[in-house]
Amino acid sequence: MTLMRPKRTAGLLSYGNCSNAGDVLIFQTFNKLFDNEIDSTWHHVRLDKLDVRARNVIIGPGGLLSGAYKPEVAPDELVIRHLTPIRLAAWKKQARPVFAFGTGTNTPFENGPTSKPFSAESGKTIAKLAQVSDGLYLRGSADIRRLAALCATEDLHKFKFQPCPSVFLDRLFSVRPQVSDQIAINFPLEKSLTADNAKTHPLNRFVEFAKALGLSVALLDNHPSDINKIALDLFAPPQSDAGQSDFVADTAKEDGQKLFEQRWTSVPFVASRFNGYRFAFGVRLHSFLPFMAFNTPSVFLAGNPIRMPMPIEYFGNPAFGAKVAFGQANFGQVVDGMIERLKYFVKNEDRLRMEIADQRARLWEITQKNKAEVLSRMN
Repeated sequence: MTLMRPKRTAGLLSYGNCSNAGDVLIFQTFNKLFDNEIDSTWHHVRLDKLDVRARNVIIGPGGLLSGAYKPEVAPDELVIRHLTPIRLAAWKKQARPVFAFGTGTNTPFENGPTSKPFSAESGKTIAKLAQVSDGLYLRGSADIRRLAALCATEDLHKFKFQPCPSVFLDRLFSVRPQVSDQIAINFPLEKSLTADNAKTHPLNRFVEFAKALGLSVALLDNHPSDINKIALDLFAPPQSDAGQSDFVADTAKEDGQKLFEQRWTSVPFVASRFNGYRFAFGVRLHSFLPFMAFNTPSVFLAGNPIRMPMPIEYFGNPAFGAKVAFGQANFGQVVDGMIERLKYFVKNEDRLRMEIADQRARLWEITQKNKAEVLSRMN
């Protein structure tokens, strides 16, 4: 008779339950992936002092290994505010294994004042993390290259590719992929879509082109900065989120943040809201990967050079990346690229769905190997 090992305990550093559906999703997904092996205690990456009492420490999925939110105020902080060389040395002295899993950075190769830059001191914190860690399993090769550049050569063997677990939603949450005649899109439209430009906004052309193909277009928002009441008139209600309009705030941004946190925590899991679409186009990483989890041909529109390689790295086809990335040209050019991709998707839909499924099977094998390694090194 084989006896099951008791669950390991771990302090999980994450945004957890917050106003961003993507962060909530990857928090839930990590816990689901390790449901039978790890009993995790959540430590909020901004608010928690990281006095971890569990026997292991895991930095969870997401762009958590990024530089300062407010470099003009606290230039030496990381996004994980209280992760410092002193804290890392204490964990090492306490013999607490430290890991990162599905983690990444949002800090580009060239530091800029609005790009969560690393300072000389925060760079040393990343180097210390690599020194004391038992494995840094990061979500992309560009993430690895960006962070490895801050670290000692003898620690570089600890960096390994680990796809974001949000590409396995169907498997982890036992949700059967479905398809409708609706396209999901995601852009930060709260401030940029106004009463003055709503009728002439380039996205109208995409909506009309999709309509001519018998498809509707829904804005599937992840965060308060994605949506406003004007957007409700431009796009169809999302088939996976019938109550969307109840959460569009008229009030201050702080109220919107609280409203969205309540929105995501009011449902058991947010995974299913990304299911049931024909195609998807998104600027946020988690308005791209979660749709691919259901074999939905999708385009990642982000222009961050750290993230841009991910469609090819994960799915082996540059058609899943932007023809024209958001923020690197005017909106009309972005929409032109979206229309071109949509034509291609419609023509090659069945083959693309099979491609995605095959690539996700490959990524699952990598994940299972990495998961076994992490568990073998935990206390």
